[in-house]
Amino acid sequence: MRIHRITRTFPLLVSALLCLAPSCVSAVPIAVLSQVSGEVRVWQDQQQTTQKVTEGALLSSNHHLRTLDDGKVTLLLRDGSEIRVLEKTQLHLVRKAERTLTPSGSLQITLYHGTLSAWFRQRSAHHQLTTPALSIESGKAEFQVQATKSRTSVVVAANSVRVRNRASTLLLKTGSRIYRAKVNDKLFRTVNPVPHALHLKLVVPLKIQKLTTDTPLEFWVNLVHRGRNDRVDRPGLIRLSTNYYGLDLPELVTLKRDGKAVVRGTLKPPHPEDRLFNGKVVIRAATDNLGLFGVERGTLGFTIPASD
Repeated sequence: MRIHRITRTFPLLVSALLCLAPSCVSAVPIAVLSQVSGEVRVWQDQQQTTQKVTEGALLSSNHHLRTLDDGKVTLLLRDGSEIRVLEKTQLHLVRKAERTLTPSGSLQITLYHGTLSAWFRQRSAHHQLTTPALSIESGKAEFQVQATKSRTSVVVAANSVRVRNRASTLLLKTGSRIYRAKVNDKLFRTVNPVPHALHLKLVVPLKIQKLTTDTPLEFWVNLVHRGRNDRVDRPGLIRLSTNYYGLDLPELVTLKRDGKAVVRGTLKPPHPEDRLFNGKVVIRAATDNLGLFGVERGTLGFTIPASD
């Protein structure tokens, strides 16, 4: 299995898929399912039975989704945003906007229990995510949520989200987390810095003056104490993504017990007719299992020669 890339044409492709939804769907689809593993089931409000889904299935408003013990899935939204849903999670999706054919529509997501990571790209779309303990309002932001019947944890990786419960309201910013908050807790008392982060570093610095052939790439992924870079000994799955279509990487890597992994990939030359690629390559790493919830994502950036 190779890496999932986010290319410049990605939002357009998702929009095209969503617009080709079958007529039996009761509303305009709002998400395409991707990176499905294990068992994932969906149903709508009026349905009595659930349906097992696979890659490419469409979700519309009022769809419920549940991942079983081994289930994971990524929801690709119309505007290129993503929601990664991990094991043992149940949620409900509702589209808030009346203009259902526009990519800027807002979502109302109810997370009954479980874990998800959201990466919302549009500032103009204000999404709301509700758990049994609190409510999260988000524009353009990246964050993780883990909820049980009585407590919720929130970790912000980029920008900020507004968090509310019965007792208080709080703006949670990059690098901060709310840890196991209850519905009547004063939220400011549950806030603390994100303790761990992923750190990416090239094994050998790249010195490419002109990229004409496939070039091997090797880098470290380390789990560290945030701000100190001291190693954390903990194994787990890491999911990789990149903005560059010419970079072949494994989609998933496993941290060893010492919290480290070596990733090997291949850099391919940009297409000779590509006049939009500016040479900047970014690799993103995020945790992808329940045992590593609340770890700040890592990035690695470098520049390669663009097309002449």
